[in-house]
Amino acid sequence: AKSTDPDVIAERQALQRLYDAQKSRADLLNEFVIRERAAIAMAGVDTSGRDFSKQQPNTTPPPIPIPNLTAPPGMPLFTGSDLGDKNNVREWGNNMTAHVRYNENLAAKTFLPIAQRCR
Repeated sequence: AKSTDPDVIAERQALQRLYDAQKSRADLLNEFVIRERAAIAMAGVDTSGRDFSKQQPNTTPPPIPIPNLTAPPGMPLFTGSDLGDKNNVREWGNNMTAHVRYNENLAAKTFLPIAQRCR
């Protein structure tokens, strides 16, 4: 219900900002998983854990792909370097976490004065 109480309005706004930040992070993570699954499916990588190398001993390895120069919007850039890719994903995750924590701190700063006035 609509409320005219400024404390209730402030709490709702803080909670909505926090919800939006968390939803944004969940949406990005979901998109990342979908993109990675599609890339794995297109590359034909087997994730079952079976070792096919013994069944096909005379096959040549696939060519090394050209590194990507750009990433899809909001996604980490993978270059093919294990260490570089690991750092890019870590930074991407840390940036999303920082955005959520910023909104958590804003919500806490909104709730604290209200809670102190309720004593």
